[in-house]
Amino acid sequence: MTDDTIEQIKRNLSLERIISRSASDWSGESGGDRVGRCTHPEHGHTSDNSNAGNLIVTEDDMWYCHSHGTGGDVLDWIAIEEGYATCQSAQVTGDAFVEVLKEAADRANVELDFTPQPQDYEEAIESSALTDVEKAQYALDEALDILHDNLTKTIDGMTIRRIVRESRPFGDDVIDDLRIGYIDGEAYGELLRRLSEDALQDIGFMNEDGRQHGTGRIVYPYYTDGMPSFWAGRATENSEIDAKYLKPHASSTIFDEPVFEYGTQGSTVGDGVWITEGIQDAVAMSQHGDVYAVSPVAKDTSTRQRNQIIEMAQKEGRAIICFDADEGGQGGAVSLALDLMSAGVQTEILPLPDGTDPCDYFMDGGDFNDLDPAPAAKRVIEVKGDTDPLIKRLLDTATPGTPRGERLVDSISEVTPIRKEVLRDMMAEEREYENQHGWREPEAVRKTKGAEPSFTFVYADGTEIEMDSIGSRTAAAKFTDKFGAEFNYFPDISRSDLLEMVNRWMSGDQIELEEVNPLTPEGRTREKVQEKIQASDAVPDKDNLSVVGEGFVAYTDGESEILVLSEMVEDWVGDIDISLRKASEYLAPIKSGNTRRLRVDGARKTFWVFDAEAIDENGYRLPEPKGLPGEGGDDEEVEEL
Repeated sequence: MTDDTIEQIKRNLSLERIISRSASDWSGESGGDRVGRCTHPEHGHTSDNSNAGNLIVTEDDMWYCHSHGTGGDVLDWIAIEEGYATCQSAQVTGDAFVEVLKEAADRANVELDFTPQPQDYEEAIESSALTDVEKAQYALDEALDILHDNLTKTIDGMTIRRIVRESRPFGDDVIDDLRIGYIDGEAYGELLRRLSEDALQDIGFMNEDGRQHGTGRIVYPYYTDGMPSFWAGRATENSEIDAKYLKPHASSTIFDEPVFEYGTQGSTVGDGVWITEGIQDAVAMSQHGDVYAVSPVAKDTSTRQRNQIIEMAQKEGRAIICFDADEGGQGGAVSLALDLMSAGVQTEILPLPDGTDPCDYFMDGGDFNDLDPAPAAKRVIEVKGDTDPLIKRLLDTATPGTPRGERLVDSISEVTPIRKEVLRDMMAEEREYENQHGWREPEAVRKTKGAEPSFTFVYADGTEIEMDSIGSRTAAAKFTDKFGAEFNYFPDISRSDLLEMVNRWMSGDQIELEEVNPLTPEGRTREKVQEKIQASDAVPDKDNLSVVGEGFVAYTDGESEILVLSEMVEDWVGDIDISLRKASEYLAPIKSGNTRRLRVDGARKTFWVFDAEAIDENGYRLPEPKGLPGEGGDDEEVEEL
């Protein structure tokens, strides 16, 4: 039985309908937060008729009895109706609550599953009732215990626990509540001892080749319904990879990345959902403000994560975006704000001191009560300017004539010289737009086989983005331009961001290798050399070259390799205008090792060694080795040559 099941039961039942059907004097109301009033159907009045209509139902699907000063939700009401509780004490526990749930589920047409949940990983792997993902959650739960116990490890004389405590604005209570951990070689050895390799791959600490994924990282778990469901590893000085965050290995993990959540949904203290870039920022914001905070662990969220955040914000009724106070963070905040506003969410952006993030703010002694979120429209204009296209984009997030539309007009008029009447007219205009698709991940990657590979990223809708190079200094800017041209969204990514993403995209088994484009220098080099070998005369052994002279190639190693003099290769590629070093890189797929210095007729000569089988598989004909004078049928031909 999960909290989600109980919530589904509540969603499927209407308290107003249940009570109104059993009441004799039900009357609908629209004043305040009430939707209806009646005499209590179960116990009526407790004194005289002066308290007629002593039971009310509110618009948030709760009931309240004025006679007893008590109330509750639809489950509490069903408990009273079914005789498991009284109005004076409506809440039930234990077996009585189970019976109430059964009755409520029957009314709501929801199937209940009372299968006992496993107590630990050992029980989970033996359970036939759990899905593979659920079993992986138990495996991750076991792993987190190991990694959390490893916080005593030291870096430069400080334990990991102390490093977290002194560098982040939260203490041991949060560290233990989240079960923050640390992975290194010793902890990984314990994981190998207590978990199977399949389990380690499922939870992403081992890649599909059986190698460890992630070491020297502080591990932050994500939780779903109380069970761990994902993790992110924050880099330390001992990390083998420079990336700031490392997540479960994409080639093996069974988990889909959710949005990190911390705090209590529906919190009335902070009101709404507070959205940060990083996990630690979300934890700090929740701790210092007693708010519900979430993080996509990125400033450019994936489509799936963005949809999750929109759904969370719609449920909470308000969203406050608290991204880092740098150019990238504020750009990401603007993009997310526009999507949230378009989804009908009251959206604000929190400006922080330049160059800081929520963790920095609280570490420097900042007070949550001093934070002053601004209406998103104002902040968007401050960051991006008051251009006509942006103003129109903002106005299109609301409907003319609605309270939200009027609030938007007020916000824009405060930071621009545009009169409210003009803004209302602009809001009412009908405009045609291309859809902005937002950030998305490719479904597959194609890569050429050559020494200078190009990459093609293939998206679900068939869009393809081709990149000649990934590692160049301008690659990130070129990718941004191409992505924006296709999806009307320009991600703010650095060169290191791009490299990290490409490594992740290529970590699975979806990479398709393509032949080198024959029009590129690499393609021309490979084609030219193979054509020349095909057209060459050949002898069965290098020692025969002293007899036949220049222009021949020779076989060696049982005709599995072809030897070509270095001067011949240089002549073949001369019109392509490349160095021999570059030619060697281009020809690597058809070569059989490095060049060799071999003695022919008493002199040492340099030969390039080619793989006969590789050339044959590429569709080129291998030259027939010719005989020498005195060796039989080919004597005359050799003499003529």
